[in-house]
Amino acid sequence: MMDSERFAHVHKVLRELREQAVQRLRLGDETDALALKLEVDDALRCLAWVEHWALTGREATRRLPDQKTRTPSSQFRVVEDHESDRREHWEEVEVEGERVRAFEGSLLVDPPAGLKPRPA
Repeated sequence: MMDSERFAHVHKVLRELREQAVQRLRLGDETDALALKLEVDDALRCLAWVEHWALTGREATRRLPDQKTRTPSSQFRVVEDHESDRREHWEEVEVEGERVRAFEGSLLVDPPAGLKPRPA
């Protein structure tokens, strides 16, 4: 797991807390050591995700609603409208060669107002 300067102190504290939990487990103290280790591991994964996407906590987030069409192949599609209301001008967005699809419950994360999104 790569440390960044932004969370360097937090990474250090979490790694130390994780090591303490591991040591307690090695000594046979299983009262809450395993739960603590798993919780710290989860926190480190969340922190890595935040760092990877350069999230600040000020982003606007929305969850997609339930789909109106309840068939297995129905899905949301992301399209670029090319400044046209005519659907024949719309183009499906691709990321890394794959069309972007979303399903009910997917999160949309928008950068905070005034901040440019991180380049891909």
